[in-house]
Amino acid sequence: MAELWAVYYGLCLAWNEGYRFVILEVDSRTTQQLWLAGTCTVQEANNLWFQCVELLGRQWTVNIVHGYREVNQVADTFTSLSLVQCLGFQVLESPPPEVVRLLEQDASGVTFPRAIVV
Repeated sequence: MAELWAVYYGLCLAWNEGYRFVILEVDSRTTQQLWLAGTCTVQEANNLWFQCVELLGRQWTVNIVHGYREVNQVADTFTSLSLVQCLGFQVLESPPPEVVRLLEQDASGVTFPRAIVV
């Protein structure tokens, strides 16, 4: 359900900032399949689901894609920080210190391999 909240707030932010061509990257294959199926099977999430559906129905293009958690370490770090700080939804003017190094690595082309357990 946490990722569904992130989707909702991300869509609200993108719409309110005037973006009309958006790539929504989710790191949960289940969440991506939920959107592709067009239905929500989790009773507790139905209201939030319908709010997201309303946002997606507006005059814009939103492509929902799956991205591996290991690839987006900045998002993963923000998730970890949110579990510790419990600050709710915030728009940051600058990245927190824990994220700056990752952004610099991303800008310079550093890649991280995906760990696969067989």
